[in-house]
Amino acid sequence: MPPVVWDDELAEKAQKWAAKCQAGHDSSSDRKTHKFPLVGQNWAGGYDLQGAFNAWFDEYKNYDYATKNCMGVCGHYTQIVWNQTTHIGCGFAQCPGEPWRHAFVCNYGPAGNMRMRTPSGAIVVLPPYEESSTCPGNLK
Repeated sequence: MPPVVWDDELAEKAQKWAAKCQAGHDSSSDRKTHKFPLVGQNWAGGYDLQGAFNAWFDEYKNYDYATKNCMGVCGHYTQIVWNQTTHIGCGFAQCPGEPWRHAFVCNYGPAGNMRMRTPSGAIVVLPPYEESSTCPGNLK
């Protein structure tokens, strides 16, 4: 899995969408950038940064690596660990007039959750999640 780096343009677009305090995703044309014509997006309401990421990541329980199928919601998780995504940018807004009170958005480039194939025709699959002491900052 390649390292993922911060992208200011993805973050700017994520912040613009978060600031609108609207539940769900903006249009794919609104989030595309010069570098990434296809941008993935995760949205969460009612969480802080850690809570949003944990909610997205906890979807790993719904993904079956043996069958490569999702049992329930898992698209946020698969976007986080998509093996061809290399850039991320996030935004956060307080939304006092909405029941979720906060909007947290992350944009990913290139977009994940695409049915991509290798030149041989094999489907590109996600690698299994493993804790590693070699991750930068000893992230797990």
